[in-house]
Parts: sequence; C-alpha cells; structure tokens
Amino acid sequence: STPGYDSAPYFTATGCISRNPETGTQNMGTYRAGLKSPTRLAVRMSARAGGAEGHQHWLLYRKRGERMPMAIILGCPPSVAYCAPQKLRMGVDEVAVAGGIVDAPINQVRGKTVDLMIPAEAEIVIEGYIDPNPETFVMEGPFADYPGHEGGTPSPNPVLQIECIPHRDKPIMRGALEGARPGFPSE
Repeated sequence: STPGYDSAPYFTATGCISRNPETGTQNMGTYRAGLKSPTRLAVRMSARAGGAEGHQHWLLYRKRGERMPMAIILGCPPSVAYCAPQKLRMGVDEVAVAGGIVDAPINQVRGKTVDLMIPAEAEIVIEGYIDPNPETFVMEGPFADYPGHEGGTPSPNPVLQIECIPHRDKPIMRGALEGARPGFPSE
C-alpha cells in the first residue's frame, strides 16, 4: 500500500475465492482489498468490463437476497498465486488450473465460517460475507499508480464483513509492488 496516496492500507496479492450459487463453481481473483476497520475490507471486483467473475457471483447472490461468502487468501503455493490474477474464461476454477500446472491436485480444506474450499497451504485466510445490498458499498479511489500518478475514479465497492482469520504460526506475507514507488516525490 502507498501511505499518503491511497484512502486506506490495502492487500495487493490476494486470492479472493467466491462461488457461483447456481453452479457451485468456485472462482479466485486478485482484487484490491482495502482496510476500512478491524472487521471490514472494501473489495474491488472490477477487473473486467462488467466486473470480474467474483462480481458476477455477487450479482447472483444479490438477486437471491443472500450474503456472498468469500475467503481471501494471502500467501499460497506459487501455482495458486500465479493463477489468481489470470483472466480465465468465466466458470473455470483457478485452483483446478493451478493443480494442472503442477500435475497434482491442490490440497484444499473447507472454510471455518464460509462454505468454500480453500487452499490448505495458505498462510492467512480472511473469511467473511459480502452483503447483497449495494447501499452497503463504500467509496474507494482514486488509486496510486507505480509511476507516481493517481488513477481511477472513486467508485462504490462491496464490503467484506470479516468472520474469522485463520493463519499459520509466523505466516509469510506476500505482496505485489503497487502504487507509487518508494521515494517518488509527490507533486
């Protein structure tokens, strides 16, 4: 995160897991997750025109009037981390593709508070629910960009209400270089 440029600290190298309530197929995307309070994260699921697949799942939950379960993994096996941000065809399970890359299934466990399958080797898991009501969204943006510019128009984003955070002892946090590079003078 880039203090002074962004509205809140945020996670950069996420694996945000959601499930299509109609087909049961899971999706994992890399979405910005901005810290809004000790129990709330704003999740920006807008990686494609019309929203990323996680956003499409939320639309289905909204239509049903149900909260959407989500698990955000931080730190995971390299093939899983590689697959999370890929723009795969809608309906393709990124964790299954990660297993194909290493020619072995990815070990998974059921979430503690959400009915989702989660990579068992994840360092940290943030489990919770996103409300179906868009009136609960919070504004996010503009966002710092690596050349030192701010980009993106502020827009409303869904909020993950955190239920629990299981983690390994001494977890290893991974991140992606996002925002203004260190030492870049502000203008």
